[in-house]
Amino acid sequence: MTNQAAKRIAEKAAIVARAEQFYRLIQQGVSAAKANKQTQGEFKEMLDRYTQLASEQAKMRAQPTHPGESKEQWQKHLDELTEQCKMSIMMAINRKDFADNFVTDEEQLQRDYIEKRERQVLELKMKGADSTYRKMFSGRFPDEFKPLFVGDLEERPLKFWREWDERRTQIVGQGLGPRNLFEEQMQWTKRGMMWPYPIDNDFMAGEEENVSFADHVFLESEMAKYKLPRTGPIAQFMELVLNGLSRNPFMSVTKKREHIKWYAEYFTDALKGKYKELFV
Repeated sequence: MTNQAAKRIAEKAAIVARAEQFYRLIQQGVSAAKANKQTQGEFKEMLDRYTQLASEQAKMRAQPTHPGESKEQWQKHLDELTEQCKMSIMMAINRKDFADNFVTDEEQLQRDYIEKRERQVLELKMKGADSTYRKMFSGRFPDEFKPLFVGDLEERPLKFWREWDERRTQIVGQGLGPRNLFEEQMQWTKRGMMWPYPIDNDFMAGEEENVSFADHVFLESEMAKYKLPRTGPIAQFMELVLNGLSRNPFMSVTKKREHIKWYAEYFTDALKGKYKELFV
């Protein structure tokens, strides 16, 4: 391969690379004139680079061996350089005229498209198309095409992602901590340290939510279940027990009934003489 042939191949490769860059800019919305001007500066750099690659390949092919290297190493370098040159000039050998005039090609494409559209409209008119035929972007939309506004759409977020976002926000908030007293009180409310608004005396009552206030205060009906004296010291003591339990706001009804049952069974067994040895 002579230097002149290597230069011709490099020129073809640079033209194709410039064409690809030009049409990439066109797809990005850049005008044809600006794209042509922008690729002109890059063309010379690409031409020099590809010329150097082709010249090195031609030089190495002219030498049977490379000084200081074995024949296998020289062949390996030659293959690598050949592959680089092939990739650079791919699809360029038979397409030299593909990118000779970028601006002219782009303008010709636009003219062809406009002429094709005009022919289609003329054919529709000659076929006797409906008189109501109109171009989509020629004027106002007909009544059957009512504009759709995004604000009128109904948002339907998925429950999973909504909970995911809330969990993420909660984790981030825990790491930063409360910013003021209001956020601190909100955290206390979530932890059960403060009552939520509106104030509810039965907040977090658990099983006691279904228990009446009368069941907490009027405990005399529980005494009817046990055969205890109605008068005397035992009756007076049990009256004090019932009075104390009715005023205790921290015990559940079940716990109060268990206390009454324990005292009642204790005095019943005592009357039967079960604990005589304790009082001797």
